Amino acid sequence: MALVLFWGFNAVMAIWHIGYWVATSSILKGKMSSGEAGHAISSAFTGSGEIIVFWLVGCFILGFFVLWTR
Repeated sequence: MALVLFWGFNAVMAIWHIGYWVATSSILKGKMSSGEAGHAISSAFTGSGEIIVFWLVGCFILGFFVLWTR
């Protein structure tokens, strides 16, 4: 059960991360000034970093559950 949760969580997080960049790419392709572009890119990377932090914390917790239930 813990292993299924671990792989399911990783699949959901990968889909979320890919979906985030697909949605963000349309915003980044728009016409904007260099200052607006810099702000948009930094915001996109900040959001991506938050998703990765959630992903790593979840993998750490679920990974321990997998190891404890072997």
